[in-house]
Amino acid sequence: MTKKIFISYAKKDAREIALALADALAEVDGLEVWIDRSLRAGRSWELQIQQQIDDCDVMIVLYSPDINRHKLGQPESYVLTEIAYAKYTAKKPIIPVMAIQTDALISLTMEHYIDFTISGVISKLVEALCSELEIASDVELSELEKSAEAIRTIIGEPFEWCEIPAGEFLYGKDKETLSLPTFAISKYPITYRNFQQFIEDEGFDIDASWWNDLLWYHPSTPGEQTMKYSTNPRDNVNWYEAISFCSWLSQKIDPNYDVYDLVNYFVRLPTEPEWEKASRGIDGREYPWGNRFDAKKCNTFESGTGTTSPVTLYSEGNSPYGVQGMTGNVWEWCLNEYFYTEANVINIDFSSRSERAVRGGSWIDNQYHAYTYCRSKYAPHGRGNQLGFRIMRPL
Repeated sequence: MTKKIFISYAKKDAREIALALADALAEVDGLEVWIDRSLRAGRSWELQIQQQIDDCDVMIVLYSPDINRHKLGQPESYVLTEIAYAKYTAKKPIIPVMAIQTDALISLTMEHYIDFTISGVISKLVEALCSELEIASDVELSELEKSAEAIRTIIGEPFEWCEIPAGEFLYGKDKETLSLPTFAISKYPITYRNFQQFIEDEGFDIDASWWNDLLWYHPSTPGEQTMKYSTNPRDNVNWYEAISFCSWLSQKIDPNYDVYDLVNYFVRLPTEPEWEKASRGIDGREYPWGNRFDAKKCNTFESGTGTTSPVTLYSEGNSPYGVQGMTGNVWEWCLNEYFYTEANVINIDFSSRSERAVRGGSWIDNQYHAYTYCRSKYAPHGRGNQLGFRIMRPL
């Protein structure tokens, strides 16, 4: 028997996730999905929504900051009206989903929510929802999840991808509108354990192909890790070593990758615009979780740790796409030079000694370096116990 699903969400900040979820659920046998893109012209949209709620078997509500806008003195989100109608008039079961970190609704305190922000992977959300609905999901691993599994077999846990949807977003302190294609970024910075696999696989061998473009700068040994805990971020790593790690990992996944074609590696460092969208989402927020600093959501000077911390901590500070640790812990190397133009943001000159951009702040820096748009720079050969990196994959 087919179950009918109604998806309720706030267009301002959860539309991309809602549409992706609707498309994924529509692929599951035994489910029929309705979302407001099916509204018919020339008819009352409110009556159409009420009719669809009446007809559905269950409502899925996506939590996002905009549904709580009334707490900021703004008009109440229509999502709350849909919830009230479904719960008290139509008497429909409701499954809340924490799509983007925010406060859970008081009206749904008795309903346990599924936390999408933990994984940021739609297929995992579909699997969880199908479990709640007692339907076999039969969802195959996506290509992105398959590649994550392949990477885990090489560098170990923890490693996950978070998909960043295509589209416009607000960039920089001045909130310039930019647009990027879909890409994926690692949920966590590369850890000590991850990087050790590179070192132990003769990563610093001068004859290794992943150093081909960088032989003029080839360190004989890696920098000393400050905190040798497997899940702490790899620190004391310079830009060239991060680049070589990406080249090594790309070749481990596919030996046919052209080591001279940095832009088309299977994985690479993110550019600043890519890094910022993954951290900030589309609404120009100050921090990955919102606009107010919270030392309990990140590892900065204010947190008082006095060193780096495991990358799996501070999940409450995740970005809108589920990316973790983008504020504090370690500054993260970006692909581009600090002084870049749109034309050369991704066309990298390996021989250039120009300073490279880093993002995110670190454990030793205060909250004013933790803004999603805050930039800093280091010489590409620079190392430090506050320097690390994460990787991305073009899609």
